[in-house]
Amino acid sequence: MTNDSVTRPPGLWAVAILALVLGSLGSCGGVLGLVNVALQESMVQMQETLQQHEPNPAMREMNAQIQRRSLEIASAWRVPMIAGQGVNVLGSLLLLVAGILLFRWHPQAPTIFFVAVALSIVADLLVGGVGLIVQRQTVAALTEVTANLSGSGDPAAERMMGSVLRASGTFGFCFAIGWLVAKLGTYVGSVVYLRKEPVRALFG
Repeated sequence: MTNDSVTRPPGLWAVAILALVLGSLGSCGGVLGLVNVALQESMVQMQETLQQHEPNPAMREMNAQIQRRSLEIASAWRVPMIAGQGVNVLGSLLLLVAGILLFRWHPQAPTIFFVAVALSIVADLLVGGVGLIVQRQTVAALTEVTANLSGSGDPAAERMMGSVLRASGTFGFCFAIGWLVAKLGTYVGSVVYLRKEPVRALFG
């Protein structure tokens, strides 16, 4: 249903476009996340096969341990990650539907948008939280493995490797938190806008 007799507020365009963009990104990200979880063991096996051609025994052993530890950490959080990505896909698809219906001024568009936002917030908190835990545990494991197996190497190189790992972990953590806060802010702002009486009246 459309409402051609009333001028569409610019804010409604913005909310609809954001719903379409976030819905598209979330759907793709959720599907890729599920595929990544399903293929983790196969990817590790493929990497181990490739590492057999590594001429340096110490490097080969270090890579093997890193891959095993990474798989152990990811496997420990497999179920929560699958659940989070599943909710993410569902919420993102609903965001796409809500965005389309908002463009058409459908009476149920705001309700569908609110449900989609609720699911997306749950998914973002779950996936983001698990992702941050996995990242921090992986960085700690990488630091431990490189420290244990590089004792006979160049101390300066070892310190640099540790600094690089810590820096990459910190950057990933800050980026993830920033992206999560930005999305939550967008959701909250959109919900507040759609609940304004003049906007709600457009869908009556």
